[in-house]
Amino acid sequence: MAPQKSEGLLEGFCPEPLQEEHIAVNSNGLMVFLRLADVEWLEAVDDCVALHVGKQTHLLRETLAAVATKLPRDRFLRISSSTLVNRAQIKELQPLFHGRCRVLLLNGTRLTFMRSYLLARLGETDRAPRRLRRGDPA
Repeated sequence: MAPQKSEGLLEGFCPEPLQEEHIAVNSNGLMVFLRLADVEWLEAVDDCVALHVGKQTHLLRETLAAVATKLPRDRFLRISSSTLVNRAQIKELQPLFHGRCRVLLLNGTRLTFMRSYLLARLGETDRAPRRLRRGDPA
């Protein structure tokens, strides 16, 4: 029996992580690589982004918009202008007043899903029709 070539033998057995599976964060002078699956939610804080991972919060010196373009769209959901949530971390959505929803995460964190972002996710118009006031044209 001829020896098998090793090339292709481990293909698919130990795949290389996809580029977007980790995010690098400078934490106290050390470069830390966080698994995206571990990031529960992200929020804009001044000119930085706070990544919430368990009981730890890591600051990333980028805007939320810049970070959002690097994240897989199918795994992170924008729920407000300053918040992104890992879909796998969402436990339930609870309806609130004025078309908003409370987002309850697996760790117990409560966030608010703003109405305009919820409507955009549902494919509806960005805003509900406004009420006519006295004197407005019909």
